[in-house]
Amino acid sequence: MERACQCWRSLPDGDAGLKGEGVFLFIAGFIGFNGHFPRQPILPAVAQLAAVRYLAVQLLDRDVGLHGFHGVKFRDMVVPDEEILINILLTEDTSLWQGRFTIVKKEKKSRVADGYAVFTG
Repeated sequence: MERACQCWRSLPDGDAGLKGEGVFLFIAGFIGFNGHFPRQPILPAVAQLAAVRYLAVQLLDRDVGLHGFHGVKFRDMVVPDEEILINILLTEDTSLWQGRFTIVKKEKKSRVADGYAVFTG
């Protein structure tokens, strides 16, 4: 995931929690495209969700475990060499971090996915 992450940054959050965004680019040679699908490669949902976790790890500056995702809606496909922008707002709840995230195509500004993630640690 480190190779795909072009850049990330923390954003001003006020009292709402820890907010950040990251730009990701999955090149045509990314292993996740293998077999998904042979004539029209698209980025698997699991790779998109792994990018969300990667961004959370960077923002929190420590490794976190994945507790789960819920309410995730996938609305569009990501093809090789298409930049995506991930935004996340993390809030702490006892020993868990809850994150509301959105994934959009950077160029077209169209929504790819959104939902909630829960991380441990």
